[in-house]
Amino acid sequence: VDEAAAEAEAEVEVSARVTRASPVPPLVPPPVLTAAAAAAAAGEPPRRRADSEYSSETPPTLPSPGEPAADLASEALVRYLPPAEKRAAPGKGRAEEEVEEWIALPSARLRPPALETALAGALRARRAASAADDLGGEEMAGAAERALQWHLANLEFACAASLGNVSAAEWDQDDAFDYEGDHVLLPEGGYQGLLHRLADGVEARCGITVTGIEMRDNPSGIRAVCKESNEVIAADALVLTVPLGVLQTPPEAGGIRFTPPLPHRKLDALGRLGFGLLNKVALWFDAPFWGRHSDFFGRTVADPQDRGLFFLFLNLHRVSGQPVLLGLVAGGAAERLEELDDEQAVQAAVGALRGMFGASVPEPRKHVVTRWGADPHSRGSYSYVAAGARGSDYAVAAEPVGGQLFFAGEHTSVEHPATVVGAYLSGLAAATAVHKMLRKKAAGPAAPQQQEVERRAASPPPSKRAAAPRREPASAGKRRRRR
Repeated sequence: VDEAAAEAEAEVEVSARVTRASPVPPLVPPPVLTAAAAAAAAGEPPRRRADSEYSSETPPTLPSPGEPAADLASEALVRYLPPAEKRAAPGKGRAEEEVEEWIALPSARLRPPALETALAGALRARRAASAADDLGGEEMAGAAERALQWHLANLEFACAASLGNVSAAEWDQDDAFDYEGDHVLLPEGGYQGLLHRLADGVEARCGITVTGIEMRDNPSGIRAVCKESNEVIAADALVLTVPLGVLQTPPEAGGIRFTPPLPHRKLDALGRLGFGLLNKVALWFDAPFWGRHSDFFGRTVADPQDRGLFFLFLNLHRVSGQPVLLGLVAGGAAERLEELDDEQAVQAAVGALRGMFGASVPEPRKHVVTRWGADPHSRGSYSYVAAGARGSDYAVAAEPVGGQLFFAGEHTSVEHPATVVGAYLSGLAAATAVHKMLRKKAAGPAAPQQQEVERRAASPPPSKRAAAPRREPASAGKRRRRR
């Protein structure tokens, strides 16, 4: 974001103070870009974005606060940038109109009592109530409707799923743990370069597909079965970091066969969580024809069914010097993209750009199209809390089995699911657990007296337990939404 825009940026701390600028184009609340997973959490697809301005085929004019689009935006994606004529110069203060609103946590706004309620249904109910209260039952149309659908597409990007599959009660359960800080670009090879550095000195064998895991009590320990290479690898412990989509796939469909089967508690949690899809199309041009000073620009469409189709283009020229645009495809559109061949996907992206910049947009000289759902080693992009699931299911997914099998990956992180940092931290946690297990195993069984000492040390006396402060539920506080 250019410096003037950054200075005038109207920040919103959701569930704390809500600042609305009227009328203004929306920003995309970014997540923290951080380190990639280490070897114990490798394989997570790089994702997420940086800040910039919003544009459209026909620039939308958002309604004023109190109208449905503004109300829904304030509850789903609430961060705004004042229009150019209202932006304050650096050091001259801010020019946006502020409305303060304090919300106690957890908020009941989008939290229906039924755990099975999907976010799409909750948003429709809120929209109907807002229309009835503020507009006498009138429906939005034109630019306002397109702007609202763009917000919903961006929410589907954050969740990697259609909103009809996402839990209205728990979709944002991890927001309290968001990190703050600068957005950065990994300069040397992106996540791949970082992974190579983390793996330096580690013996890593690639190209081997594990089809089965056998847990045994005998000295051979746990075994990984690789049918394609006709190998059986024995170990004292195994850290499994395959994506959630692979864990959800039955063995007969290409998943992993566990012997004995995983506990029902873990299988139920893995089944309740959702594994979503986000796809991207990278386009190389001879020279940039778009504004070079924004990190990204958005696109609105008339048909809500296509709201996630290239709703956002990242401008990689600004950070890499290469004339490259990266188009994002979210929601149901991400699934439909996988049915297209490369030429059809590229033409869809170019058509979207020509709708914004005119017929003079040239053909790209190179392209890359992702299909994470079709990748047998991924089966999707990243996890989300599906309708009927809870955030605590992430903790169950992380639980070890039998003292031999440990789990890591973004889908095992309660605090940072769907992020690379969550995958990385889960790998560190699993490695720590393995280390403790091996150290305890090497020390041998403790004498009964020592076991009693350890038990007492791990459990405070009743008087101290009774005096321990009761943990209060979260209350209103300042934090930034990343969605």
